[in-house]
Amino acid sequence: MPETFPPVSDGWSTAEATYEGFPLYLRRPTEIDYSQSARFPVQVVIEHSLEKVRSSGLPEPEYNRSLLDFDGVVVELFEESGDGYAVLVETFAGKRIYYFYVSSETDVQSRFDTLAGNFPEHELALEQRSDSDWSFLKRYAEGFGFLPVSE
Repeated sequence: MPETFPPVSDGWSTAEATYEGFPLYLRRPTEIDYSQSARFPVQVVIEHSLEKVRSSGLPEPEYNRSLLDFDGVVVELFEESGDGYAVLVETFAGKRIYYFYVSSETDVQSRFDTLAGNFPEHELALEQRSDSDWSFLKRYAEGFGFLPVSE
């Protein structure tokens, strides 16, 4: 069970856990609306390979601070247009992984290509899959106890 911290002012909650002997940092929106699963049935995962990490796999503090603007752009990638929203960000083993749920009409590849083109200094990877009942998020919630599981 992760140690959970109070919600932060920007509408996100954070937690820290240990997984496979390494620190795992988690962020999620304070409110997750599971009733949106029919509207946003596609899970999108954007993986950012962190450039400067400590032996623990976590980013070096100064480097991590330098990622604030980039992080904000990624988290808002689908939300500003109403095409979906970020539901989880995890930092573990030299990577920061952003999880989203989006509409099936969203041109995910085009958004990703624009993001990667605007930030060529970052090594990014994209995955997308159907997850109309948000089963990944529910399993994650049960496993870590950090995400709300009620619908």
